[in-house]
Amino acid sequence: MQIFEQYKLSEGARQFAHAALEQVDEAVGGSVSDNLDDMNPSNLSAAIKGRLWGNICKFSLDMELYSDAYCAIISNPDEESKTSYMRRFISVLCERKVTQVIPLQSFSTF
Repeated sequence: MQIFEQYKLSEGARQFAHAALEQVDEAVGGSVSDNLDDMNPSNLSAAIKGRLWGNICKFSLDMELYSDAYCAIISNPDEESKTSYMRRFISVLCERKVTQVIPLQSFSTF
C-alpha cells in the first residue's frame, strides 16, 4: 500500500487493502512474525483488519468516496480506530463543505 500511496494511486491502495482483508484470517492462522507470536489470533486479526479498514477509509476520503469511507469506518472492528476515523471523516467533510453527504441519522451507531 505504501508504494501505491507514494505514487498517489489511492484506488490501487484501496483495492489492495480490500484484497488483504479477504486474506487476514487465513494469514493469521498460519505463521505469524516473531514479535506478534504472543498475541491471540483473534486479537491479531482484529488489529490487522482495523488497520486495513482505516486505510480503506483514508484512501476513500482521498478519492472523495464518502459513502465508502463511512462504510469502512463502521466495518472497522477496532473501536478506538473507529472513533478516530469518524472524527477525521467529519473533519474532512466540514473542510470540504460536503456535510450533506451522509444523513445525520447514520451517526446513531456512535
